[in-house]
Amino acid sequence: KWGRKWTANQVIREQKRKDIQDVLRKQGISSGSKTMIGSYQKAVGMVMEKLGKEEWDEADWLAGVWNTTKAPPEVQAELAEKRGHDYCRAFAKDMWQKCGAHVVMMVAWKDGNGGPMATIHDFNDTLDDGKAFPDGAVIEKHWLDYARDIFSVQNEGQCDNTDGEDGPPRKKIARGRKRPKITLPVLDDGTAQLPNILEMQAQEKKDLLQSFLTHHYCLVSGRKKATVPWLSIIKNPGLYFADQYFPATTPFKEPTKLTYAQVTDILHFWRHWQQDTPHDIFKFQKWKDFDGILCDPVTEEPMANESGKGKPGQSVAG
Repeated sequence: KWGRKWTANQVIREQKRKDIQDVLRKQGISSGSKTMIGSYQKAVGMVMEKLGKEEWDEADWLAGVWNTTKAPPEVQAELAEKRGHDYCRAFAKDMWQKCGAHVVMMVAWKDGNGGPMATIHDFNDTLDDGKAFPDGAVIEKHWLDYARDIFSVQNEGQCDNTDGEDGPPRKKIARGRKRPKITLPVLDDGTAQLPNILEMQAQEKKDLLQSFLTHHYCLVSGRKKATVPWLSIIKNPGLYFADQYFPATTPFKEPTKLTYAQVTDILHFWRHWQQDTPHDIFKFQKWKDFDGILCDPVTEEPMANESGKGKPGQSVAG
């Protein structure tokens, strides 16, 4: 919860995060799974049972320090990445319910590598009959420049990768011309990886989102050139992918229909998954064939061409 105070228990959870994950891993529980939700607290308890009085006293002392000053940079980076979105949403809801006020939040922080991260959170379209601020992309560049300035990052050009990752080349897009195709880095199992999105404009982010989802739809269908059935997925996303792969507070839409804040939240959500489980960022669990029938994922064979040759998965009622 935003505005929370640190306790000894919470300090230990942060400090012993690796130990807690090791307990879950030894039990065969994967990160983000439904099983993990019910088992996480038990794993925390197992780790805490091994702690002595001195460790608890130190955690209690650290909680006081973190409450009066601030948490260490690595803890701040972790919370900003994992909880920042939720804190902002809670604040926006409180402002609306208690003050009748609409807010748009511009947030900048350092990631775990010390690089600047920035985004704009807008939850106004989720508050009763509210409407999202339409010009977030207009102020994006100024906010990114501000983030670099306060974190003392030198901007040496559009292709500067501030978090040390290789991103797609930035190209200025002239009006009336076809936008450059995005090529995503891919792991050996076919999982596409998302580049740093810090310097991307709104349209670039939407193009990236579309390329990412299209890539994974091609994987599940076994076709090199498959078209994502946006309307079908919008009607029932749960048929096509598990809830864990998409932020619960953001609606699934065709990328061009998403607001700047929504597409940014989705990409940040996947980037967070990518840090912990790079081989399990997003997966479609069904695909629709030419007859409109939902099918299971194809077997692990080379992707079929447009003629449809290849080994399809089992058809299911759709």
